[in-house]
Amino acid sequence: TMHESCLTYERGCLPSDEFVAALTCRAEVVGNEFTAQNCANTLWAFASLGLVPSPCLVQVLLARAEVVAKEFNSQNISNCIWAFAALGITPPTTLLLALTR
Repeated sequence: TMHESCLTYERGCLPSDEFVAALTCRAEVVGNEFTAQNCANTLWAFASLGLVPSPCLVQVLLARAEVVAKEFNSQNISNCIWAFAALGITPPTTLLLALTR
């Protein structure tokens, strides 16, 4: 997973481009099934690795985050907001409002 890739990165190894591409492709396909934590961890992982997710993946994650917004805990929200800032993503106002409820 991307989270495991971050742990590997902390040990001094970046994931290969092929690995990131494969995970991105898979996340684009199954992202509509993600939990709040899956959304937050994926965004956090990309930002932590200094990698920009594909526009398609960003849209999938933003849409799914809005659907599962009520499931976000404070850590998930914090990770997402940090990742948005680090990646230069402006989340939709509807998502931000949903996360504050």
